[in-house]
Amino acid sequence: MNIDVSRPDSSGVAAYSAMLSELNLRQLVREPTHLRPTPTTLDHIITNQADIQSSVRVLPEAIGDHQPVTCAINLPKIRLKPEYRETRRWDRADWSAICLDLLLVDWEPMHHAVGADSKLEEFMVIWDAIMDRHCPMTRTRTAQLGCPWLRDNIELRALMEERDVAREDWLQYGTEDDHATYRQLRNRVKSANV
Repeated sequence: MNIDVSRPDSSGVAAYSAMLSELNLRQLVREPTHLRPTPTTLDHIITNQADIQSSVRVLPEAIGDHQPVTCAINLPKIRLKPEYRETRRWDRADWSAICLDLLLVDWEPMHHAVGADSKLEEFMVIWDAIMDRHCPMTRTRTAQLGCPWLRDNIELRALMEERDVAREDWLQYGTEDDHATYRQLRNRVKSANV
């Protein structure tokens, strides 16, 4: 639709402006975007944020019969809600003390339990008590992947992991076959990421 907002008196523009105001929208382009035969403002940038700080420019170099329009907007940084998970730091566990406690604990409740589910429950009660003493649960904040094109693309992430394994093999063994495999996978990742 070609609505020339530089002529607010025409009936189509008045109806268009009324519709925008009813929908709480604002048109940001104020300069002519179509210069021949007469200057008209046919290209629009519409927003629903009245207080937005924007810089709209109509560039002098024409693309076809329209002038390109650029819009620079300062948007607030989107803060993702942090996600937390409970984990155990197995690398900090004192395994000698854990083994000693497993040897000294009373296993009778597990032996007297009837059925596999009951035995597992009793084992987990003993196991959790010992692990909570020697390797307590810690709450950690998970880092969000900043690249949605990687986070959401499972095939690409699998290909990248395969590439990384091939690189480790090449660095460890140094053979030409490993190097060729790594290069091939690296190139596949590059072409898939484009």
